[in-house]
Amino acid sequence: MRLYHFSDKNFSVLKPDFFGENSYTNNDAKFPLKRFFCYNTSAPNEYRFKASKFRYVIRIKDKLIYNLDKDILGLKNRFNFDIDKILLFCAKKYHAIEYTTSFKTYAIFKAYKIFQKENLILGKAWQ
Repeated sequence: MRLYHFSDKNFSVLKPDFFGENSYTNNDAKFPLKRFFCYNTSAPNEYRFKASKFRYVIRIKDKLIYNLDKDILGLKNRFNFDIDKILLFCAKKYHAIEYTTSFKTYAIFKAYKIFQKENLILGKAWQ
């Protein structure tokens, strides 16, 4: 599966250790599990991506992603919808978790080699 990551930082590899370094993830960095976010679309129409300078592509196998929308293990009920507990559980068994907000979002727990990197024109990340 091809997933896209947007950043205002120039990376050679995508790692959870960099979580919070993008201007639009600083607030999210307070959560206990480091991760980075990817999307299944190369052009999400979302305000936070407008400052992106780079679009990265990684490849990840479907079997390494837990789909929280389908939640076949019943984790939402098992952990009483505590997202921190769900993320910590999934990080032990999977490389990522998939869920839907206004579009498909993937929280990636492991470092991934960049398959493709594109320079973006400021303000045009969604095109």
